[in-house]
Amino acid sequence: MYHVKLKKLILILSLSMFGSCANVEYYDRETLSSPIMQFDADRTRTHVDEKIFQSIEGAAGGFGGSSGGGCGCS
Repeated sequence: MYHVKLKKLILILSLSMFGSCANVEYYDRETLSSPIMQFDADRTRTHVDEKIFQSIEGAAGGFGGSSGGGCGCS
């Protein structure tokens, strides 16, 4: 009995996740890239926090910025 309910719950959750997958049209991308849609409210503070984190961890990158090829042409 418990396994049947668990399977139904997993099925419902997985089906609800498929509905959130969508392609964004080129004319809607401008709206989605507006500053109000960003996760961080203060970009300067986020940049400082990332720099501190990079110096503590000894690694850089992975924050969605531009990636360079190591030649200084990022």
